[in-house]
Amino acid sequence: MARVLIEDSTHSIYNKTFTVRGGVPVRDKITERRMQDFQERHDIVYCRLKGCKQVSPDKQLQIEVSIAEHLGRLKRHFDDKIIDPDQV
Repeated sequence: MARVLIEDSTHSIYNKTFTVRGGVPVRDKITERRMQDFQERHDIVYCRLKGCKQVSPDKQLQIEVSIAEHLGRLKRHFDDKIIDPDQV
């Protein structure tokens, strides 16, 4: 889902061409384990039989805002060289 969000993004900076230091596309840094951590932290549960997400519209909005804030902080940390993308 995160990769799809990045691929479909129309944002001028945070889109499929956004790279971290070293020229690595940020979408390549998204791993299954990172997604599982995110889902566990935000209590996102999948229906086992139907495969649908059990997230209310309010929770979905909260998640999207949280992602946007996180990506903003992440970009600032990369720009300020606080985070080394080679160690991520």
